[in-house]
Amino acid sequence: MAPSMADHLLAQEYSRVRSAASAVLTEPLVSDEGAMELEEAYERNNTSPMEYLSLITAQRPFTPSSARHAVIIETGSYCSSTPLPVIFKSFLMDHGNGAVKEVLEEYGVALVEKIPSGGVLLHVRSLDEVQRLVGQEVMVLGRKFKIKRPSVFLNKFYLDVSGVHTTDEANELFLALCAFGARPFFMTPRDVNLEAHVVTPTWRFYFGCEVAPPCLQVHGFVTNQLAFGSHYYVAHGKQSTPPPARATTFRQSRYAVVLSAGGNQHIPDRDGQPPARATSPRAAPRASNAKPKRTQVPSAETDGSTTVALYTRARHGSMDDNGEVDDPPLVGSTSQNPPTLAVELSAEAQEDMVMESLTDSDHEDQDVDMTRISARSTE
Repeated sequence: MAPSMADHLLAQEYSRVRSAASAVLTEPLVSDEGAMELEEAYERNNTSPMEYLSLITAQRPFTPSSARHAVIIETGSYCSSTPLPVIFKSFLMDHGNGAVKEVLEEYGVALVEKIPSGGVLLHVRSLDEVQRLVGQEVMVLGRKFKIKRPSVFLNKFYLDVSGVHTTDEANELFLALCAFGARPFFMTPRDVNLEAHVVTPTWRFYFGCEVAPPCLQVHGFVTNQLAFGSHYYVAHGKQSTPPPARATTFRQSRYAVVLSAGGNQHIPDRDGQPPARATSPRAAPRASNAKPKRTQVPSAETDGSTTVALYTRARHGSMDDNGEVDDPPLVGSTSQNPPTLAVELSAEAQEDMVMESLTDSDHEDQDVDMTRISARSTE
């Protein structure tokens, strides 16, 4: 609904209140005699802090009354950019309600506070003032607003979690937070259109405290990510300073809190890297980088030892004229008499060495056969 000309003129009238000097709000200072007495005591500097505080209390002309109850004027974001003294002046000068006037005359309102989330909070002295003010309409900066009881969620800390697409995901996160030690007080989708039943994938988890639970604080900041299963949910706490590093949905943040169904707490290391995974033990590296000689071949390993056998001749056995292989005798080395040329090798290295030796032996036999063929053709 578009504002009428009357609303426009009324808004202009109250815009003058913003800049006009008014005697509605004053600073209660002590009298001249009381100020001189305080100055003398302050310069002497021979009184204890408690004695000087008692002197200030005695000289102070006004002491605010205590208030245990509160009501809220639901202004929403209408007064979000307006300073509190301007709102206070407008409320006192022209609230336009008889019941509110009676409560003010009886000094029932002790404190006026601006809520960051939107609204004006009135602290009153007794429950009787609450019952008299709830449901009344008052004028604030040229517009009418209703007085209601404050919500139970007003002072509750909450954590907005993005990327929650189903109610089942939200329920699983709720149970995981409970197992983690941060039991939520309530949870609900943050942005909902009740007419179309459409929501955004951001859920708000309320907790039963005014500040963030200690287990949700990582490296001095409220966590900006909940890691649960294979998902990374970006999070933001109520009126909390965001961490220096932003959180994403595809990588674990340095300020993330890892949740599990069992409630095992995990906070990432300083470098933000996940803990190293356990690996299976590997084979021990070779004792030397030098290439083993061809005169070394592996012996049969019966008891898991790494004993290496040596040939007594310089080269391997070759094919005789009758086609049989002449294998030279082997001399096995023992642990009591270790060979000087033997090197402890892994099984894979020993197999490679045997294949290399057999290949070289085949090449030598082929060279001998070619020499014989050439000699016969010459004859």
